[in-house]
Amino acid sequence: MPGLFEKLLSSFSSWFSMLFAKHCIEPCHHAPLRRATSPLADLNTMPVFSCQPLAAVSRRCPRLGRLRWAVSAESVWSLSIAFWIMFGVPAAFVLVFGGGPALALEMSLRQYPQREQVELRLPVDISTTSTVPLVRRVEGQVVRLDLPGVSQSELADLDLPSPAGARLLTAFLREPTGLLVRTSTEAFGFVSQFNPSTGLLLVDFFPDSLGNRWRETAPRQASPSAPPTLQARPGPSSERVPEPSEVPTTSPPEPSAVAPSPPSQTRTATEPSGTPDQRIVPRVEPSPEGVTEEVRRPLQERPGDEAVAPISMAALIPADSEETPQIRAPIRSVAPAQVDSPDPDTAPSRIQAQAPGAIRSPISRVGPEQSVPVAPVAERSVERQAESPSEPPAEPVTVPPDVARPPEPLMRQPIVRQPVAEAETEHEEDAEPASGVEAVPEPTPFSSPSIPERAEDPDKQHQRLLAAARAAMMNSEFDVAIDALRVLSNIPDLSDTAREEVLYNIGDALFGLHQDELADNFGPIAHAYERAMNFNPKSRRTPLALRNLGVLHLRVNNLPEAKAYFNVLKRDYPHDPVVPTTEYYLGQFFLERGDYDQAADYFQIVVQNHPEHSIAQQSSVGLSKALNALGYDEQAFQVMDFMEKRWPRYYIDEPELLELAGIIALRVNALESAKQRLLTYYNLIPDTPDADMLLARIGDIYLLSGQPDPAKRVFERAAKLFPDEEGGLIAKMRLVEGGIHDEPSLDDIFAIRRAAEVYSEIISKHPDSPLAAVATIKLAIWQIWNNRLEDSLMVVSEFLENQPNHSLVPKALEVGVEAFTQLVERNAADGRYPEILEQWRENVFLHDLLDDLSPSTQLGLAMAYWTAGEMEQAIALARPYLREDTPKELQIAALELILGIFLEQQEWARIVDLAPFREELPEAQRRELTYSVALAMENLGRSEEARPLWRGLAEDLGLSDAQRGYSLYFLARTAMQEEDFERVYLYAQEALSLLLLDREDPGKIRDAVTWLTQVTGRTGRLQEALAWALELDQLIDRSDPDWSMSRYRLAQLYQRAQNHAEWKAVLENLKAEDPQGLYGRLAASALQGRTLEDSAGRFF
Repeated sequence: MPGLFEKLLSSFSSWFSMLFAKHCIEPCHHAPLRRATSPLADLNTMPVFSCQPLAAVSRRCPRLGRLRWAVSAESVWSLSIAFWIMFGVPAAFVLVFGGGPALALEMSLRQYPQREQVELRLPVDISTTSTVPLVRRVEGQVVRLDLPGVSQSELADLDLPSPAGARLLTAFLREPTGLLVRTSTEAFGFVSQFNPSTGLLLVDFFPDSLGNRWRETAPRQASPSAPPTLQARPGPSSERVPEPSEVPTTSPPEPSAVAPSPPSQTRTATEPSGTPDQRIVPRVEPSPEGVTEEVRRPLQERPGDEAVAPISMAALIPADSEETPQIRAPIRSVAPAQVDSPDPDTAPSRIQAQAPGAIRSPISRVGPEQSVPVAPVAERSVERQAESPSEPPAEPVTVPPDVARPPEPLMRQPIVRQPVAEAETEHEEDAEPASGVEAVPEPTPFSSPSIPERAEDPDKQHQRLLAAARAAMMNSEFDVAIDALRVLSNIPDLSDTAREEVLYNIGDALFGLHQDELADNFGPIAHAYERAMNFNPKSRRTPLALRNLGVLHLRVNNLPEAKAYFNVLKRDYPHDPVVPTTEYYLGQFFLERGDYDQAADYFQIVVQNHPEHSIAQQSSVGLSKALNALGYDEQAFQVMDFMEKRWPRYYIDEPELLELAGIIALRVNALESAKQRLLTYYNLIPDTPDADMLLARIGDIYLLSGQPDPAKRVFERAAKLFPDEEGGLIAKMRLVEGGIHDEPSLDDIFAIRRAAEVYSEIISKHPDSPLAAVATIKLAIWQIWNNRLEDSLMVVSEFLENQPNHSLVPKALEVGVEAFTQLVERNAADGRYPEILEQWRENVFLHDLLDDLSPSTQLGLAMAYWTAGEMEQAIALARPYLREDTPKELQIAALELILGIFLEQQEWARIVDLAPFREELPEAQRRELTYSVALAMENLGRSEEARPLWRGLAEDLGLSDAQRGYSLYFLARTAMQEEDFERVYLYAQEALSLLLLDREDPGKIRDAVTWLTQVTGRTGRLQEALAWALELDQLIDRSDPDWSMSRYRLAQLYQRAQNHAEWKAVLENLKAEDPQGLYGRLAASALQGRTLEDSAGRFF
C-alpha cells in the first residue's frame, strides 16, 4: 500500500502541475473586455460588452510566445498536497477497494467530424514498468500497432470494432505482435498518445493530402563511431521536432488581391514528413540538477549597416555519460530582413552564428572538465533560401576536446516582433534536401582543424540595398521597395539567386501597391511577373506568381485567361497552399457580379475540401453571402453557425459580419440569436451608416418576439434620430400600422388617417427612397378600405406609369384590380353603368388584366357596354361564360345578358343558336329560353319547328300572361292556316283574353278578334260573328290602315244578317270616310247596286 500511495500521489501531483501550467501560466493575451454603456440599455436587458480599445481589438493579438515560468518544488508540492486532500484520498479509496488497473485488452473506435480515433486499453501491471507501444506506417494504406507485452491469446480474445460508417478506416487485422489498421486512402496522417500509468493508447487519424507523398525508406544505420541522437528537450506541447528537411524557407510578403485580404498563408514548419517510424516516447521532464538557470535579456535591433557578430553556443553534456550525444535544435523560418550572410572566417572553436531571431535550444553552463566537441549547426543564408544549387553546404568543423575552451554564459534574448510576411513553403520536388546536423567524428589528438575556402559573395556589396528592399516589403512599403528593387534589377553582377528574389519581389510589390486598382495597372504587373517566371520558371515562388496573375486577369474580367493560370497552378503545384485561394478568388469574382450560384459553388469547394486553410474563414463568409442572396436561408444559417463556432471572434476584423449573421438568423426565425448579433454590432459601432436599418430590424425582432413596448421605443428612437433615412421611414410606418407589413396586402386594414399622412409624406418628400413604392401601394390599399375607389385607381395608374419595372408592380396591379372590382359592384347596384365604363377607359392598365377580373366584374362591364349601345363589346365579354365548364350561376347570368341583347336587336338566328343550352338550365331560365327560341323560329318562318315549343308553352301556367297569350296566338294562327276552325276558335279566344290584360300588342289583339270573326262567320254563327266584328270595330282606330277593311266586313255581316239599315249606314260612312280607298269605292259600288236593285223592284 505505501508504494501504491506514492504512485497515486505522484500522478496527481504531476497532473495538477500540468493543469496549473496550462491555465495559470499561458493565458490568452487579448485585450480585456469591459462592460460598455449601450445606447439601447433601456431597451435590452442583455449585458452588452465591448472591447476597449476598439482599435487594438480590431487587430489580431500577436502570439507572444509561450511564457515559461519557474515554479518552485515547494509550491508545487504544497498545491499537490492540497489537491490530494480534496480529491486524492477518495480516488485512492476507490482504486484500492473498488477496482484497479485494466487487466484485459480493450479496443474501441470513435468518429469525429474531422478525425477518427482508435482507443486501446492495454493491460497494466503496477508492479512492473509498462512497455511503450510503437505506431508506424508500413504501407501507403496500412498503419501497424506493435504491442510488446501483449500475448497472442490476448490478441485473439480482443473484440475488434467495426469500421462501419468510418471515412478513413476500413479494417482492423490481428498480427502476432500487434494490430494492423487499413485506411481507404493514402491521403491521411495520424497522431498517437500513450499513457504508461493507465495503459491508454490513443491514435487519431485525420485527412491530410501530404500523406500521398509518403515513401517507405530504410531505417538509418548508426555509425559505430557516431553517438546516438537524443530527443529534443520536451516543451509544453507534445509536437515533434521537425527534421532539417522540413524547415521551410522564407519569402517576401504576399500582397493581398482583394479587400478584405485573406489571412496569412504561412505554412507550418511541422508538416508530416512521411518518416516510416514514429515511436511514442513518454513525457520526460528535464532534471533540475542538469540544467542551470537561463538568463535572458532584451535583444536590441541591429542597425542595417552593422555586421552581425558570430554568437557562440554550447550544449550541456553530463559528465558521467559514456557517449557523446548530438544536440539538435529545432530550426525555424527567419524573416529575410533579419538574415545576413555568415562570416566566412568563423573560428573553428565557435559554432556558426545563427541569424538574429532564430530559436535556439536551451543553453546550460558546465565546467571545463565536462566540455565535449559539438558539431556545428548548418545555417541557411539568404542565398540558401533562394535555392542556389551552386553553393555547396558548409562542411562540419571538428573541435578536439583539448582545444575547445569552456563556453561563456550566454545571455539568451527574446525575439523582437517584426511584421510577419506571408511565407510559402518549398515544394518537395523543388526543395533541396538539407544536410541537418552531421555526426561528430572521433577526435584526433594531433590533427588541426581545416576550414574550407569560400568564394567571395557577389552580393555582399549590395547587402545594404537588399536589406532595405526586404525591410520595405516586410513593412508593406511597396513604393519604397519598388525603387530599391528596380535599382537592384539593373545591377549586372548580381547573383542569379538574388536576381530571382528581386524580380519576383518587383511583381509582388507592384501587386500589393496597386491591389485596389489592379485593372488600371495591368500591364506593369503582368510584365513584372512574366519577367520573373521567364528568369526561373521552376522557382519556389512561381505558384504565388501564377495565382496573382490569375487574380490580375479577373480584375480585367478576363475569366478564361484567369482560369488558365489557375489550372496551370493546380496541375504543376497541386499541393501548394495557394491552390485553395484560387477557388476563393473565383467565388469572389462571381459574387461581385451577382452570379451567386457559381460563387456558392467555388466557396463551398474551399470550405469542404480545405477547412483547415487560412482562406476558409473568408470563404465561409462569401458562401453565407451567396446563400443569403439566393434565398437559401437555412443553409446560410448553418454556414454562419459553423463559422461562429470555428472562429468565435470572426467579427473583430469585420464587424459588419454581425449584421449579416443577424439578418440570416432573422430570416430563419432565430429571433434571440438575431437580436444578440444586431445589438452587438450596434453597440460596437453605434455610428455605423446602417444604424437606422439596425434599429428598424431590432424593433421588428421585438415585435416578432411579442414585445410591443420595447419595439415601440426602438421605432420612436429610429424615427427621431433618422427621420429622413430608410430605417426612420420604416419606423414611422411601423408606428402607424401597429405591426410588420413589409409586403402590402389587401387584408391589412389601416383605417386611421395618420397612416395616409405618413404614406403621402414618404411619397412626396422621399420619392427616390425604396420605401416610396411601398408607401404608394399602402396608400392605395388605405383608399380602398376607405371607399375612395377612384382615388385608389388613380394612385395605382400613376405608380405603374412612373415605375413600370418595379418589383412591386404585381402588387400594384393586384390592388388596382381589387379597386375596380369594388367600383363595378357598387355602381352596378346603383345602375351607374356609365361611370363604370368611364373608369375602365381611363385606367388603361386594366385592359391587360381583363382575364384577372372576376366574372361578375366582367359581366357588369358588359352591361355597361350594353347600356352604352356597344352590343358587340358586351357580347364578347359575356360569351366566354357560356362554356360548359363555367359555373351555372355565371353561365345563367351570361345567357340572360346575351339573350336580352339578341331579343332587343331581333337577332333571331343567333337566338336559335342558343337552343342547346335549354336542357341544362333551371326551369325558369329554360322556360324563358324556350319562349325566345320559339319566337325566333316564328320570325324566321319556321312555324312548323316552333309549333311544339308553342304547344308546351301554352300549357305552362308558369309563363307570364303576355307570353302565354303570344303562345296561344301563334297556335291560333297556325290553326287558321290549316283551317282548323275549332282550334282557331279556342286558341284565339284564350289568346285574346290574355292579350287584353296589358294591351301591349294591339296588332295581336286585332288578329285574334279577326280570326274569331272569320271562324264564327264561316261556321254560320252570324250573330256571334257580328258581335266579334263590332268588337273589332271598337279596337281599330280611324287612322289604322285596316279600318276600312274592318268596316266593310262589318257591313257584309249586317247584310248577311238581313239588317239592311245598318248595312247601308256602315257603307255610307265608309264611302264618306274613304271615298278614294278600295273599300270606300266598294262601299259606293255596293250602295249604287243596291239602289238599282230597289229601282228595278218597283218596275216588277
